[in-house]
Amino acid sequence: MFERFKMYSLQKLKDSKESNDCDEEVLPILESINSTDDYYSTSSCMGRILVMKNQIEKQPDMFLMKWHRKINFDELKENLEDGFRWFKMESAIFHIGCRNIESAQKLLKFARSIGFKRSGIIESEKRVVVEVSGTEKIDAPVNNKLSRDYIEKLIDEANLRIERNTARVNVLKKYFQDYSKTIPA
Repeated sequence: MFERFKMYSLQKLKDSKESNDCDEEVLPILESINSTDDYYSTSSCMGRILVMKNQIEKQPDMFLMKWHRKINFDELKENLEDGFRWFKMESAIFHIGCRNIESAQKLLKFARSIGFKRSGIIESEKRVVVEVSGTEKIDAPVNNKLSRDYIEKLIDEANLRIERNTARVNVLKKYFQDYSKTIPA
């Protein structure tokens, strides 16, 4: 069952890459995860800063801008209007299929130890998945009438959190790189 889910997920990732529907920044860690015998990646995000419309229900056009990196004042300012918008910074999130509950517990313990505090195991009859997620987050209302000082402080804080998030993701990537080296051939 595990092998079938892994093959399916790898094909979906390949299709996403071919259609440019995959964030480039997340690919190195996905490749590290997928190179192991006991894990595979499913839906994942490297962490992001975004500006979105004020909508309660998710809709295709609600995201006005999205960056998987640090940003500057001009990038944000050009996406603000008189109307109310949401500025958000979201932590990385990875859904990682695991061969068994033991490999899931090992991954969960490591993820939490490096700061992915909102991580947990999702288990069903068919598969075991670890959701790896951090607590780095910002949700703030914004518009173009706010002071430059306030917007710059918001950006500085988001960029700081993106840096911490990226550092954690790099440690997680190394975990998978080292993991594949420790498995006997």
